[in-house]
Amino acid sequence: MKKVCFLIFFIFFFFLPLKKAHSFSYTGLSFKPASFEITANGGDEIENVIRVHNYGSTPVELIPVVKNLVSGQANGVVSLTKDSSFYPLSSWVSVESEKILIPAGGIRMVSFKIKVPLSAKPGGYFGSVAFKKEHEDKVVGVNEIGGSLVFLKVSGEAEEKLSVLNFKPKKAIYEAGPVSFTVKLKNEGKTHLRPLGKITVKSALGFKIGEIEINFGNILPGDTVERQFTWEKKFLLGLYRLELDLKPGGQSAKTLFFAFPLKLAFLGFLISLLTLLFLKNEKNSKP
Repeated sequence: MKKVCFLIFFIFFFFLPLKKAHSFSYTGLSFKPASFEITANGGDEIENVIRVHNYGSTPVELIPVVKNLVSGQANGVVSLTKDSSFYPLSSWVSVESEKILIPAGGIRMVSFKIKVPLSAKPGGYFGSVAFKKEHEDKVVGVNEIGGSLVFLKVSGEAEEKLSVLNFKPKKAIYEAGPVSFTVKLKNEGKTHLRPLGKITVKSALGFKIGEIEINFGNILPGDTVERQFTWEKKFLLGLYRLELDLKPGGQSAKTLFFAFPLKLAFLGFLISLLTLLFLKNEKNSKP
């Protein structure tokens, strides 16, 4: 009986046709470059290209969407809007076609043009050439899935003003490194800025003993951005001076911090005390 049951199981498991499993395809897309930095004059016409790569196993149909980049939110967070009444860049941009079909594994070079009006005022204009696709599920609707940012600067007399609102170490006193510094900047000008610079670490006597490179990325007009940077040195002792130097604008700031290895000092004190007690005991034990 057991042999019969085993034979039936063997036939069922190995010879019965199995239902074919479904394979799920993943559609991965990349958009390059991530951003465009453009300087132009009023009346110029600029053409650029976005490289769209479909890594997936199925074709993808994309719809270009041009929007304006809006600043003024907390810590440099930006948002996109179609409103061109105050942010006009989107009305200057045109994309080559309304729909773009990219085959599986294919690459499509998507060109777009920016026509800068003769009346455009000097300063910064910001937006995005993004892409969206319509899902079969109508409940999901239409989602934007990626694209490239556009930072356009119209030449002329546009105010560039960068302010250092805060520059200080995370703590006033450290036992040991690494040491973290907070730098808070505000763009009070009329065009976007990309602050670059360094924090120089000096001893109490003014000798340079360390340096940290700074790159804030783009800060839009009116935005306030805070970043944290780290000096990785471990052993620290004494008073240290920090000097911040930034470009553009030549902004600078200074601050201090103190380092004292309290635990190490206590251990040294304890060892010294035990040594003295030992020597005293040895001296008293001699005849």
